[in-house]
Amino acid sequence: MAEPVTIADAKRDGWDEWIQSEADLRAMAAGCRFDVARAEHARAFFRDFLRLTEGHCAGQPFELQEWQWRRVIGPTFGWVRWSDHFRADVRRFDRVLLFVAKKNGKSPLAAAIGLYMLCVDGEQGGKVFSAATDREQARIVHNHAVAMVDFSERLTAACKVHRSTFKITHKATRSTYTALSSESRSKEGLNANCIVIDELHVVDDELWKVLRYAFASRAEPLLVMATTAGDASHGVCRQQYNYGKSILDGTAVDHGFLPVIFEAERDCDIEDENALRAANPSLGVTVVMDRLKTDAAEAKQHGASAVAAFRRYRLNQWVSAENPWLNMDWWNAGAEQYNESDLIGQRCFGGLDLSKTHDLTAFALVFPDMEAGTVRLLLKMWIPEQRVNESDDSAPWRDWVDGGHVIECPGRVIDYAMIKREIRRLDQLFQIECVSFDEWNATATVGELDAGEFDANGAMIAEPTRCDFAAFRQTIRNFAEPCRQFDRLVTLGAVRHPGNPCLTWQAGNVSVYTDPNENMRPVKPGKKSNRKIDGMVATLMGFARTEFCTHETGETTYQGDGSMTYVGA
Repeated sequence: MAEPVTIADAKRDGWDEWIQSEADLRAMAAGCRFDVARAEHARAFFRDFLRLTEGHCAGQPFELQEWQWRRVIGPTFGWVRWSDHFRADVRRFDRVLLFVAKKNGKSPLAAAIGLYMLCVDGEQGGKVFSAATDREQARIVHNHAVAMVDFSERLTAACKVHRSTFKITHKATRSTYTALSSESRSKEGLNANCIVIDELHVVDDELWKVLRYAFASRAEPLLVMATTAGDASHGVCRQQYNYGKSILDGTAVDHGFLPVIFEAERDCDIEDENALRAANPSLGVTVVMDRLKTDAAEAKQHGASAVAAFRRYRLNQWVSAENPWLNMDWWNAGAEQYNESDLIGQRCFGGLDLSKTHDLTAFALVFPDMEAGTVRLLLKMWIPEQRVNESDDSAPWRDWVDGGHVIECPGRVIDYAMIKREIRRLDQLFQIECVSFDEWNATATVGELDAGEFDANGAMIAEPTRCDFAAFRQTIRNFAEPCRQFDRLVTLGAVRHPGNPCLTWQAGNVSVYTDPNENMRPVKPGKKSNRKIDGMVATLMGFARTEFCTHETGETTYQGDGSMTYVGA
């Protein structure tokens, strides 16, 4: 075992400024020390070989910001420990968690670390990977690395970029730098000396297990986990975050794990400058305070989900997917006494969420008033009689049926004929321009509504509806703008509804899944939850057709003959 290193030793050798935490003191007691020459070597590589590739600084040397140098690069490459196996000093840290808000340059920094490990680590045939769950995300960091090679004459001379695969090869050592995702067939049996994971919060357990144990034969392996906060209370990222926090507070001891965590206090005001500084170390460089404060004020105006997204991406706070999407005080404020007769002849848009045979089916009509900036909702919901009588999900289905808020279908299954009759009736009452529908389980029913129904002899037994139908793919792309705008209108008190308690229950059930680009789609508050959101999903599909939403959806439009033509992406 290496001899303990003291603060006096550090002062004598001129590196005491690098003792930055209790964890460092514990590591010194185990024999770890700081090698200033190693750290400065890494900083010199960034300055002399790397170039920034985006914005007004593109082409300039990669001069490390103070936090990047003091918190990441210096500690990662300067701290060392003695290895009896290799009979040499090796890096103390083999895992780095970089937990920082968006737009603080984590992806370029991660890519730069990958290039340093590719070119300078000294191993023949080394393998560096940019890893993420999907191929597109993996390429974000990797594209930064490729651009840095292209921008640097010295790196261009030392490395070759294979343009068909964008693999980077360091010519002198035959080391390679490759993008890797869960979709890659070659991820099993990796033998890496460096892996850079981008957005750890979306990495699944399967990929994590492959990446975590890909370093068995390397002298100085390095796993860099760069991420913003996620929206789950469990999973790989939350485990690593919790572990890093436990190292910082002393409840866990791991000399090889470097937690670099920038986050705001949990209950802070999102416009508080101290909170914004805590999560954004690149403030004044890649992040502007005025812009952050403007975005924070705007988020407050746009509702609970916008505030949650701001907390997650700009304050780097964990936002639980269990939290409801809509502010229910604002939702309840939109309750208004009206019924079908008050809306007869008005223009509207529909959304149809046709369930499996035993579940809740919902048909929503959304009546936009663009002049007033409001929408009114009218919902029809159906549930099988057996589900009403035997339900164990604690929802008062019998009360809702008896109160006329939900329609009961006799027997064990949904009566699609009953639903078609009701939609045809409503089609005659209102000016329904288009009905969005979830293709799952709905194609036949929609085809009969759109083209009419015929008996065995070919005689028409039901007229076609006047409205058009368009398939609405249940993707985050299609839901992003409707979710954003609907939440905004709820916040403004502009979503009016007749106080249907079943719909209000569902409004409180809806959570949203948010991707790294802040797009969102509705989800139930848990995979095994019995709480329904079908009425709200139907509402959002109808709302997506209104002028409040300007995005283009990938859709299938029914033609007059019942055939379908695909439109969009």
